[in-house]
Amino acid sequence: MLWGLLHGIGMVVHGRWDDFYKRQCRRDRRFVAWRKGLPYRVAAWALTISFFVITLGPFRWAAAGAPGQFLVAMLGQAGPERIALSPPLLLAVFFLVAQHLLQLPGLRRLPAGFLALPAPVRGVAYGLLVAFLFISMPLGSGTFIYQQF
Repeated sequence: MLWGLLHGIGMVVHGRWDDFYKRQCRRDRRFVAWRKGLPYRVAAWALTISFFVITLGPFRWAAAGAPGQFLVAMLGQAGPERIALSPPLLLAVFFLVAQHLLQLPGLRRLPAGFLALPAPVRGVAYGLLVAFLFISMPLGSGTFIYQQF
């Protein structure tokens, strides 16, 4: 229920922001161009993803102790257990960002170029991706998130 409440609040805030910004766009056409620009879209995407990840906290509060401690640990400020910027983590972030960038109009032709490569080359690329996923998967991460309910 808490997760639903948080997302409901997020949707209300988004609706209010959208209404406010639409009013600004009607007053000044420069806001329309800015809203369609890459910086605005990247900021909107980053804010949405951050909000979603932070609201996943209630699912882990029982294991982490207190909500404040959980958020501090999630943000990488947990002392010796600090989140390390390991190569697999950086590569995962790169793939996540690349996936979203490939949706931009100028970059949409890249996936078609990849699919035009010979099958053995694509097979090696897919195999490397699967190997990366197995290597970067934390050991003992088989806990099902909804098991505590």
